Amino acid sequence: MSQQYNPHEKIKSVQLIAPADYLTTTDTHNVAVDTKGFNFMILQFDLGIVGDVTLDFDIQQSDAAAASFATLPEPVDNEINPRKVSFANADDNTSPVAFFSLDGLKRYIKPVDTLNANSAMYGLTAVLYGPEEAATTQSFEADAT
Repeated sequence: MSQQYNPHEKIKSVQLIAPADYLTTTDTHNVAVDTKGFNFMILQFDLGIVGDVTLDFDIQQSDAAAASFATLPEPVDNEINPRKVSFANADDNTSPVAFFSLDGLKRYIKPVDTLNANSAMYGLTAVLYGPEEAATTQSFEADAT
C-alpha cells in the first residue's frame, strides 16, 4: 500500500493539546482521537520553549473512547508507529511530526504527555487521512485555526 497523500481523500484534524505553557504534568489533557475510517495519522508537535526539561509522549491505544488504554508495543521501525516520543531543549521552536499507519492499531489513539520538571510550551494536533474503502459514519472535520 502506498503511503502517499492524495488531496482528494478525506482529512480530519483534531487539536489534542492546545498550545500553551504547561507545568509539570502527566496526562492532564486525556484526549483521544477516533481513527475509524482512516488509514494514516500524523501527530504534529508544536514546540515552543522546551528548555531544560524532558517532555515525553507515550502513544496509547484502546477499543473504547475513554477506558483501557495501553501503550503501543515496541515498534520494529522507530520511524513508523513510535511508541514513545521525547523532546528536550534541542527541540525548541520546532514542529516535529510522528507518522502512524493505523493498520492493526485499535480505534482510539491517545498521547500521554509527561513533563518532568518546570514548564514547557507545546501543543499537539492529529491529522488523519486516507479513509478506508469501507463506509464510515464520521463527517468531514476541518479546523479553521
